[in-house]
Amino acid sequence: MAEIELQSAGTEVFVQISPDLFGFPSAVLGAISHEIAHKFLHTNSISWGGGPADHYHNEVLTDIAGVFLGLGKLMLNGHHVERTSERASGTTIHTRKVGYLEGNQLAFVYLLTCHMRQLVQKDFYNDLTPHSASIVRQQEAIFRSYFQQNLHDAEQTRVMLHEMNSLVESVGMEAHNFLKTMTDLRSSLDSLEAKILRRAHAQTDSINSKLSELNPDELDPCLKYLNSLRLDLLLQRAKAEIGSATSEIEAAAALVTKAKCSLNPTREPTRPSLRRLARIFSARH
Repeated sequence: MAEIELQSAGTEVFVQISPDLFGFPSAVLGAISHEIAHKFLHTNSISWGGGPADHYHNEVLTDIAGVFLGLGKLMLNGHHVERTSERASGTTIHTRKVGYLEGNQLAFVYLLTCHMRQLVQKDFYNDLTPHSASIVRQQEAIFRSYFQQNLHDAEQTRVMLHEMNSLVESVGMEAHNFLKTMTDLRSSLDSLEAKILRRAHAQTDSINSKLSELNPDELDPCLKYLNSLRLDLLLQRAKAEIGSATSEIEAAAALVTKAKCSLNPTREPTRPSLRRLARIFSARH
């Protein structure tokens, strides 16, 4: 639709407009605004990149720069224009589109620039066409949270910074508490493991020691009887002691299994604290 000569270092530049736009004055102004923004970016060595793949991004950047330079109203009004012609065969609507941003995107950049410069709201809409004003109002309603006068207030900035720092500190405290809990948990598990294994080994060692005192090859019938008697007594004792040891091991294993299942990322724990731990473990693994 238009192009500009960028290599000249002088104060004058050459802008060529497509004759196709001559019947659309608003589109001509929009195209010239876009080309002027090109010159500004070129003069100040601002670009998205220099390769062919960067062409579209540079054109979008140019649209944004044009709005920032104060040409937003011209670009909005010339972005999408229509002209109706009446002929004997009927009514014909001619349309032209200028620029690379869509109308809603251009309106958002325009609104953001206006709020950055603290313009009075009624001045936003002066000299806008009804179509452009409608798009701007739509974007203002959709993205109202982006356009807040109090964001210019230094005190508001300090409040937000304080809140952000508090949030970061709270995460640090949670992480510290989590690490302490994990350390305590590991210590408890190590202590439980050592205690259970110590008792189990003590009981099995005692039984093995008693078994080693028996002579299975005894030939004397009296001594064989006494050996069998001792073995019977030892078996009854072993059943009781091993049963107790087994129950203790099973209880400890059930406790560990329950804790492991609570932290299993494939399941959603019910308690909030366990849900947080599950997310952490899921992220790590």
